[in-house]
Amino acid sequence: MIAKKTDNWWEESKNFKKTIKEEYLDIDESLIELEKNSNIIRLELNAIELPLFSKDTKRAKNQIKIYHFKTDKTSYLEVEAPANHSIPGEFEERVFIALTKIMKNNNYNRRFIVSANEILETLGLENKSYYKRIRDALKLLTKTNYTFANSLYSNKESGIIEKQIVSSIMNITIISKKDKNSEEIELFEDGRIKEVYEISFTDYFYDNIIRRGYLAFDSEKLLSIENSVARSIYTMLEKWRGYELYIRRQVFFIARRIPLRWDKTQIKRTIDIIEKGIIELKNLKIIQSYKIIKNKKWELAEIEIIYDEIHNKTKRETFFTEKNEFNNMEMFVTSTEEKIKLIEEEEEKEKSDISEILKLFPEKVLSMKTFETFIKNAVEKKGFDYVKGTAEYTVLKKPKSYKSYLSKALEENWADEHIANKKSRIKQQQKNETINFVEIEEAKIIAKYSYDDFEKLSENIKNNVEIKVYESFLSQANAIDSKTMKGIFEKSKKGLIVQYMNENESIIEDLEKENKKESNKFTNEYISVTKFILEVSKIAKENNIGFDIDEVAPIFKNFGEFEDENIKIEYNLETKLGIIEILRRE
Repeated sequence: MIAKKTDNWWEESKNFKKTIKEEYLDIDESLIELEKNSNIIRLELNAIELPLFSKDTKRAKNQIKIYHFKTDKTSYLEVEAPANHSIPGEFEERVFIALTKIMKNNNYNRRFIVSANEILETLGLENKSYYKRIRDALKLLTKTNYTFANSLYSNKESGIIEKQIVSSIMNITIISKKDKNSEEIELFEDGRIKEVYEISFTDYFYDNIIRRGYLAFDSEKLLSIENSVARSIYTMLEKWRGYELYIRRQVFFIARRIPLRWDKTQIKRTIDIIEKGIIELKNLKIIQSYKIIKNKKWELAEIEIIYDEIHNKTKRETFFTEKNEFNNMEMFVTSTEEKIKLIEEEEEKEKSDISEILKLFPEKVLSMKTFETFIKNAVEKKGFDYVKGTAEYTVLKKPKSYKSYLSKALEENWADEHIANKKSRIKQQQKNETINFVEIEEAKIIAKYSYDDFEKLSENIKNNVEIKVYESFLSQANAIDSKTMKGIFEKSKKGLIVQYMNENESIIEDLEKENKKESNKFTNEYISVTKFILEVSKIAKENNIGFDIDEVAPIFKNFGEFEDENIKIEYNLETKLGIIEILRRE
């Protein structure tokens, strides 16, 4: 390989020498073609969760952007562009997505060569005036420094790296036509091509793409989203919701994740920007519907997003298509040693999940030879989170036979309330998490209501809540009322009710007030006014209310009712119904 001349845009400057080591792997051509025909890509998780690409269309040059994620400023992202440039924005994000797809077409090789025309075609653009813009975007991506302080996710490290990492997204070597070597002649067979670019994603980003630190997306769908805010909302929602058909978030939370301004004078405008993005997602049929809930003032506004089962079907197909494609190529993309390592990592992850559930149980249970296999099979059928939640519930109950109880609990959904409480706490934490350019405040919220609290409500209010929960259940499932849906609902009713109560505390508090009010109201049938007055006197005494019969009787005789600051009474001579209501506030 011969050295390549770089362009004087680079700070490292002139005559910097670089060598390229090509990797040629014996890959089955049919597999390559299969992969190339797919639009499914792996979008790196940090690119989803962190503001690597600004949404500000008026970005200033020579401005360093710092996003703090904790009040003590120990967790942050610092973005610094090269001199006389602004930080990467929407166009750079699109180029990044395009390069992710092109890397996949190059069999996930660490290094690959690409032309501006190939990027242009991947972006779905035809105007060759974009060539310079693409070139500038590539240089900006490689020269922008990202400082991750306790904020960079690494699948290799199984979580956030708890130290400061300084890295770019990628590296680039510019190969001009005049500097080509014998191995690169074919790259310039098209006489119109004056230069090509050798791209390599930096370690953390490449490792995440290779080792499950990603989410699978359809690249064409991503690039078809014109609005960059809409694209960010889409990728974040897909990560947050999993396979849930309903998701609710504070607008503030979403705004700061993108991020968008949240100044008092800008809040309504920011909400309008977010809503415009969500409308685009709805028009593209990426979501089914949405609703913005003001909650008295815009600062407290929330967004409800509803999906259809077809969205989950598409998501599953995307996930399994990508997984199968990669698995088919994996042996060729990596060395044999790397392949073995990946398999071992997968097996270790599975063992770790099983072990996390097993350690919840007493030693006597673990001594059962079949118990580990039972847990493994349950996880395959029900999923890790659900089995773990049900296992926690089972241990709390301390049954005589843990295995039998757990089996029945999984079958009959006995742990739904426990799991719902847990979900509620997590959602409340997310709901109360404050993320902005300066800080994130995290609150630990304990679930306020349990199913016992629900049982204490009046029958009228319980019926009211249950109706609302059932309606929400049907809406999320995109289904109509039927015997089948009622049967499904009954199995998970307790958990759904608890979840609803904890997510709608203000509504429940109002109902409780009404319930308390109702509990201070007595309606009964009395054979005469005299009997009714005697009952009033008794109830007044029980509630420590001064009640002078001699004073009240004349008034009551004339009007059939009486009311002061403590008590209100009514009696109907025709129906014989008497009403006694305690008004005094404690």
